[in-house]
Amino acid sequence: MGFFGNLFKSEFEKWVEGASHEELSEAYEEERQDWIKNGFNGGTGEKTPKMNRLNKEISKRVAEEWENDPRRNKDPTSVGQMLIVGIRIKMIKTPHHRMYSSGEEPF
Repeated sequence: MGFFGNLFKSEFEKWVEGASHEELSEAYEEERQDWIKNGFNGGTGEKTPKMNRLNKEISKRVAEEWENDPRRNKDPTSVGQMLIVGIRIKMIKTPHHRMYSSGEEPF
């Protein structure tokens, strides 16, 4: 679209594209507080168009930051490292296991 694309953008759109990440976050929080005060968009729970646009821009920037992070593992064959610790549960008899009147153990 080039030059003519900017002709049709609203002031809000121009601001969103030029705002810092912090400014976007503050604007989103402000809009969210208004959304809560006004009954979650009339009780529908739908986010306002302004909230959606701010959220989209914040998400886009976070994805770009992650993509360009030099510390990120860029090996497509790498599987994320995760440590899983197994837990084994052992049932034991305690002095209290005899307290059941039926004489049967609860396990």
